[in-house]
Amino acid sequence: MTLLLKMIVPLVSLCLAGSASAEFRITEDQDTLSRLRQRLTLEDLAISERGIVPSLAACSRDGTLFVSGRNYLLETAPTEGLVWRVKRLQGDKVTVSVTRGTQSSVSMRTALAQSMLSAIVNDCEQLRFASAPLYQIESINGEATSAALLVATP
Repeated sequence: MTLLLKMIVPLVSLCLAGSASAEFRITEDQDTLSRLRQRLTLEDLAISERGIVPSLAACSRDGTLFVSGRNYLLETAPTEGLVWRVKRLQGDKVTVSVTRGTQSSVSMRTALAQSMLSAIVNDCEQLRFASAPLYQIESINGEATSAALLVATP
């Protein structure tokens, strides 16, 4: 009997210790973790400064597109896919310039349509956008509507 107890007690203790450690909790807020990541974000740009973001990561509100200020900035333009250059304007607005990466064969029109479709589906009131500062997109490649942008894009 004592041999059985000697085997069971350590197993029960191990199981109890394992379940207690399975409850890892995030105790830092999003702003603190973003600062610790040591990457500049769109909201770090001064008025008239430009930066490159990895994707548009936009949302829509009443037909208007917004981009999250928590989009991190790239140090260099990607060679594949699209290159999203963002210029910060006064009044929490941005302009976006989109080009193809130097080694990219992606269709600009198709990729822009996909990005706009994703933005339409992403309502700005959703949880992932709700706590982030949002910047209204004033224009993309100088165009103020999706129709004009798609017509102007080869």
